[in-house]
Amino acid sequence: MEKGVRKMKVESFFGCATRLVVLVTVLIFGGSQAVGQTRLMKVNADGEFNGDLSVDGDVSIDGDLDVQGSTGNGDVATVSNEGTNTDTILIIQNANSDPSSHGAILQGRQSRGSFSQLSQVDEDDCVLSIQGAGYINGAFRPSVEIRMEVDDEPGSEDYPSRITFWTTQNGMTLLRERLRIDDHGFTWVNGPLYLDNITFAASEVDYHGILYAKLDNEVTNVFARNDAGTGNQLSSHKDPRDVDPRADTSFGDDNVDLPFSFHHYNDILGKGSVVDLAAVVAEVERMTGKSFTHVYELPSEQRVTAAEWQDRAHTLRIEAEKEKALREMPEVEVPIADAWEEVEIVEASPTIQSATRFRYDLEAEQVVAYEVPVEVAESVGTGQFERRLKDNVRFDEETGKFYRQRTLEEIDVGPIPEPELPRWIRDRLPGQ
Repeated sequence: MEKGVRKMKVESFFGCATRLVVLVTVLIFGGSQAVGQTRLMKVNADGEFNGDLSVDGDVSIDGDLDVQGSTGNGDVATVSNEGTNTDTILIIQNANSDPSSHGAILQGRQSRGSFSQLSQVDEDDCVLSIQGAGYINGAFRPSVEIRMEVDDEPGSEDYPSRITFWTTQNGMTLLRERLRIDDHGFTWVNGPLYLDNITFAASEVDYHGILYAKLDNEVTNVFARNDAGTGNQLSSHKDPRDVDPRADTSFGDDNVDLPFSFHHYNDILGKGSVVDLAAVVAEVERMTGKSFTHVYELPSEQRVTAAEWQDRAHTLRIEAEKEKALREMPEVEVPIADAWEEVEIVEASPTIQSATRFRYDLEAEQVVAYEVPVEVAESVGTGQFERRLKDNVRFDEETGKFYRQRTLEEIDVGPIPEPELPRWIRDRLPGQ
């Protein structure tokens, strides 16, 4: 006996309860006979079933499938697959006459209490979590998560909610919240907000307030733009000489340690303006005899040399160009000879290992460790090999071609010129 084909179907009869039947057809290779069908499992109308269900192959269910479990910290249902990373593991497909309101819905339902007696959720309860867990140090360990939670005390016609995004920092093991959108629509960012350079025409921008970064004279500057087409540069160091090379400004005055300006523009008027604020302050100081500018030294750990800045900025620009090229063409066609590789066939071999568990003793006010046997499925090589698509290759049934995912390492963007610091900074460097 070399292969078993299992089929699952849900049968529904008019006037009868729905039942779940699993049938197995055993095929014996070397002959043309199929040895009958054997019923392995039946779930009756009351949903009574004890045991595990393992299906090797495709599952097609016509009707409703309700899987309920009460397993403590265990898993209720698992969908597993071995294949290339281009395989789709789970598809939720929907068809209706008005998909504009809802498409295919993946819904997490959470209540307090039990199935027999549901109880209302409360503030901070999580109603759905989507986790990513990699296999690390002998176990699957969650390292990234999206949570959908109750944001305030719910009530009649009152369902406050929030969505949060969690990641694990390098060198750490605990998930930390990085981004939150609360019930008011406020966005909370727990960490720096990095903005990539963008290029757009005024006609391409919707009339809303936006925050964006733009490359201006070899330096990335941050702008805020309102719905009337007026934008302000937030990094306030636009050199007036960039607009008028003949300008007599504080940016060219070595006596001004840190010149600054105000730069704004308006799309409708078609004009922009740079105001040398440091020069204005210097003139007021001259007229009043008072000092409104106070310079201090940065701590050594915050300082960076011009060479270090240039090297880092150059590296970032090369990476940005590579990422742009990768977004524009993420795959390349490959011949079938380069699409496959020899892979050893592995089988799951159950072994018993010892795992540490803990229990608490409130009388002694202590936590006690103890060992329990745990069955672990280890992958064991069979010594047999087969051809499989490489992990980064997929086959397109519509074109009949193989495509390989590109990597940043293989992309050549050509020579990228090293960026220059703004002139007003270069003029104030030691030795200049």
